[in-house]
Amino acid sequence: IGSPTVEKSAVELARGGVLASWKYLVPLQTVGNRLPLFCIHAAGGNVLFYRDLANELGNDQPFYGVQARGVADKSETAHDRIEEMAAAYLKEILSFQPTGPYRLCGASFGGLVAFEAARQLLALFDTAAPAFFVPENQAHRTGGLSSILFRVKAIGNQIAEFEDWRSRLRFIHSKLAKLNKRVRRKIAWRKNQFAIEYNKVTGRALPQNMMRNHAAIRDARDNYMPGKFDGDLLLFRASEQPVANIDPYLGWGRFVHGKITATVVKGTHGALTEYPFATDLASNLKPFLEAHAGSMGAIEKRRSRAACSL
Repeated sequence: IGSPTVEKSAVELARGGVLASWKYLVPLQTVGNRLPLFCIHAAGGNVLFYRDLANELGNDQPFYGVQARGVADKSETAHDRIEEMAAAYLKEILSFQPTGPYRLCGASFGGLVAFEAARQLLALFDTAAPAFFVPENQAHRTGGLSSILFRVKAIGNQIAEFEDWRSRLRFIHSKLAKLNKRVRRKIAWRKNQFAIEYNKVTGRALPQNMMRNHAAIRDARDNYMPGKFDGDLLLFRASEQPVANIDPYLGWGRFVHGKITATVVKGTHGALTEYPFATDLASNLKPFLEAHAGSMGAIEKRRSRAACSL
């Protein structure tokens, strides 16, 4: 998708009938005969932040984002349990690709859902295991001056990765645009919260909560405690971490019975799949995809045989 903004990309997807055809699947790259890669949304529910990674993996790797319920249909709300998310997403993935093996990935929160939905191949992009960050580290991770300094340093490192000043200016402009949108969204959310409290007092019907999807996904994350996974796990860990002496497996060791392959890639949490860090992530991910090569042609043959046997 060549559109420079998320809004334009969303319009293009809608015009192409994507949102009408699929509830969760969003095709970001459909060319190629390789087995498709399904990447599950992060806490925001959207999947367009995977576009750069899809581009970097090349024209021969089909790439589908799995967006949250409530993104395409605003009348719905995201699932508030990861188990339900995984079941719903897998149902649509299986309708698209009836037989395996399956390539499931997830960035951040999406890695938890991918873990729950794991079958043959699972990759996590800087996803910490549930309850990995202890309270004192969590405070360092999410608030205070140290958190602000970490974010400033992270953006500085991201800017330094660009080779020319034009790319750096475009990146800074996009960051400022996101910041402006985030501030406006926060103001709108506060107004909406005031309206909710006012309507509670007056007994009027409550307006639709603009942050309902975020709240549902947050609840799903906070209440999730997975069982053991009897398979191998690929973990791509950001080189810049907010906590010192961090576990190289981000806490997944106690949940995985198989082998964990942890690879450190350039970037910070939340930025691995976007330029310029998407290039490094893609170069490290490709060898694993090629080692477990398969084709949709083989899938289609098996699908045809299955159809004929009915």
